[in-house]
Amino acid sequence: MGTQWLRVLSLVVSDVTLLGFAWFIAGRFGTPWATFWNLKENPIALLLVLGICLGFLISGGFYKAGQIRRDYLGLARSNTMAAIVLLLVAYIYQ
Repeated sequence: MGTQWLRVLSLVVSDVTLLGFAWFIAGRFGTPWATFWNLKENPIALLLVLGICLGFLISGGFYKAGQIRRDYLGLARSNTMAAIVLLLVAYIYQ
């Protein structure tokens, strides 16, 4: 229990960093188009994406110790659900 918080903190920090980096790479090298998710026009959108993705990962139990964190099918399911929710938010917003 003593080092569990350190493991969870390092996982959350690495997830946030890599999701932010992926967002930057997609915005930099992707096809430009006007949308809600554009960081230059709406920088708070990144926090929404990070919150939804991390929320699904936390609710799936992937930051807990044990076998649940090795459930790769569940991880794919959680990421798919996060993507569906984000698509719904984008559809409703526009």
